[in-house]
Amino acid sequence: MNLQAKIRSATRTLANPGPMLPGTISDQYSVCGKPGCKCMAPEKPQRHGPYAQLSFGVGGKHSTVFIKQKDRAAVEVMTENYKGVWAAVSDIALLSVELLRQQGVEAVAAVSLGVTDQTAPVPLVAGGTAPSTVNRRMAQSEANWKAKAMEKTAGLERQRIARRDLTASRGKWRKEALASRRSQRQCRNELALVKHELAGAKKKLRARKRPKQKPRNPAVTPT
Repeated sequence: MNLQAKIRSATRTLANPGPMLPGTISDQYSVCGKPGCKCMAPEKPQRHGPYAQLSFGVGGKHSTVFIKQKDRAAVEVMTENYKGVWAAVSDIALLSVELLRQQGVEAVAAVSLGVTDQTAPVPLVAGGTAPSTVNRRMAQSEANWKAKAMEKTAGLERQRIARRDLTASRGKWRKEALASRRSQRQCRNELALVKHELAGAKKKLRARKRPKQKPRNPAVTPT
């Protein structure tokens, strides 16, 4: 398959990409905070979940939305369609650059116009640039800008996930520290109680070992 055919094939992907959704899906877990719940257990707490969450960033805005588990498969297909569009844009851009190197700007313009006869003249504007090439450059510039924006968005999303995981780790550490403190207080109370009982037992033992005093003889009354 030559370069022109590859470009047209990628363009057909853009013509009918199907339903699209930006972002990635991840599993989230939560803690309700209710006393006695399994998620608040001092040892091996079990958080609620998993809940499917779609995280995305578009136009400099970042957000998340929870989706139903039954809709997860459909949403995953839509996110793949979204990725496929951007992959097709990148393929078209790279293939067009290679076509420019091999056959010149007229060949790139001919593909954009859908011209099958590569010998057909392409109308040029002032400066020797085909109108379609101008549009192509604008589209490519916009695609490059969007690609950079998506890359920055992905980086920000990775940072957000790292902060979220760090916060969750700190929360878990705080819970474990509080549970350890409660356990220490309980041990100290139990130790104090044992010491008190031991002191009482020693006191009783000393009392038992103490020799009994003989009763004094009653005073003799003179006659």
